[in-house]
Amino acid sequence: MAGVAIYQAENAHQIAELTVMHTYNPAMPHQEWRNPEGAMWAENTPVHLRYGWWRDDSADWYGYVASSRCLATETDPRYGYAVQIPVVYTLAGTTMLMQTRRNRTWRTTTASAVARQIGLEHRLQPRVDSSSGLFEQVAQTASDWQFLCDITDQVGYRLYADGTTLWVVARETVMPTADGSVPTVWHRKAPGAINSLRDFSAVLGDTDPVGGLRARHEAVAQRRTSGVLARASYSQTRTTLHGAQINAVLDRQYGERPAVSYNHAQRLLAADSHWLWVEARAVTNGDPRLKPGTLVNCRGDLGDMNTGLWMIRSATHKVSVNHLYPQKTEYTATLVLGRNDSRELAVPVRQPPVRMAPTVLVDGTWCAAYTGGLT
Repeated sequence: MAGVAIYQAENAHQIAELTVMHTYNPAMPHQEWRNPEGAMWAENTPVHLRYGWWRDDSADWYGYVASSRCLATETDPRYGYAVQIPVVYTLAGTTMLMQTRRNRTWRTTTASAVARQIGLEHRLQPRVDSSSGLFEQVAQTASDWQFLCDITDQVGYRLYADGTTLWVVARETVMPTADGSVPTVWHRKAPGAINSLRDFSAVLGDTDPVGGLRARHEAVAQRRTSGVLARASYSQTRTTLHGAQINAVLDRQYGERPAVSYNHAQRLLAADSHWLWVEARAVTNGDPRLKPGTLVNCRGDLGDMNTGLWMIRSATHKVSVNHLYPQKTEYTATLVLGRNDSRELAVPVRQPPVRMAPTVLVDGTWCAAYTGGLT
């Protein structure tokens, strides 16, 4: 293996790009490209990866081969007659098998009940927060994954598949790490200090929790006659990131998804609001515990407003292996963080970590060893 990049985010399939060095010997044309696992992997081949710094703190990743591409060039390393050719595999997580389109109707059910049933149908372990919003009749005309993303958006829930565990939880729910701890990253300006937080940038300016950006300009001047300070301010209406004005959230929500009642409209508006409206981006030393929905504690010389707990919204793990100089091997994690307050993250009391079901391979499909223990 030459390197791997794993992309994790809520309401999205987990994607991994794996670079494998295949050895080809033209002196023996009867042999195919070989690696320790055999010939090149075909589409839908189940793959199990372990990534991390050490064996005792590594994480498992399960998925399937979605595609592959050969990067053969004239500069490929040669060892005698053998040539090493890099092949990049694009892998999709365990939710890849949920892409088959289905047509059915759900009657008198909730989003949590739908998530449990779909998870059990695909032999995944559902970890679901009970929802109170009742759907009288919902037509499914898309795949199970797309339908699950759509119905969780309507109730403001977060959807994330960690291996064969399907999380469908409220925005305030913290997804536990494997050992129940909270990773801490540091950035110190002291000479000789080893920083686990390599880069950190937070959103500057006034943000709007509902959506868009608000610009507020203030000016202060002193009157020459009276010596009194006079203030003037100007507030810009809600705009997009490019400065274009948009309609109110209520009008946009009614245009995209009509409501059948006032309570239904309130639920749609609450689900559409941005709960983690304060955003930050960070690059840290690699840690397999850093996953969407978990917490990270940022410490050090970051300013009073930036230190403390953040919730991870998305994570990208990159491992670059240097076989000639192992000391140059790098493992980094690029994070998108969020808060619901400009100075801190307000979350309820975290419950003890729940042990997730082991993953087993049955007839070429990754499945949870057991699907009980619903929460």
